[in-house]
Amino acid sequence: MDFRLIRNISMVFLGLFFLVFLMPTQEKTRNYVKEEVTKESYNGIVIKKYIDKSNHATPTVILKDGRELSFIGNIYDKINVGDSIVKFSGDIKMFIYRAGNKIELDNRDYYVW
Repeated sequence: MDFRLIRNISMVFLGLFFLVFLMPTQEKTRNYVKEEVTKESYNGIVIKKYIDKSNHATPTVILKDGRELSFIGNIYDKINVGDSIVKFSGDIKMFIYRAGNKIELDNRDYYVW
């Protein structure tokens, strides 16, 4: 068989594989992340920020009560040590309280849905 024919057939098969198997998986992942972010609830003062290298370099904050929260997207950059952060279960928004100011963040602006 001609090499170009084999290559073209392989490219078509690879494209079909991507459309059939990988595209639905990405949608399921987005829906899962959205559900999990909506379910989350936290309230506390940030005492430390770091990149968790042992967990795929995940941006992480530690609250005063010892709870560790991981953030994907740019929300991590908006949070400072000393901020109070609040997020209620069932709501997509979170709030940062800093120096008497209330900053509202909508997770839809920071996560890729």
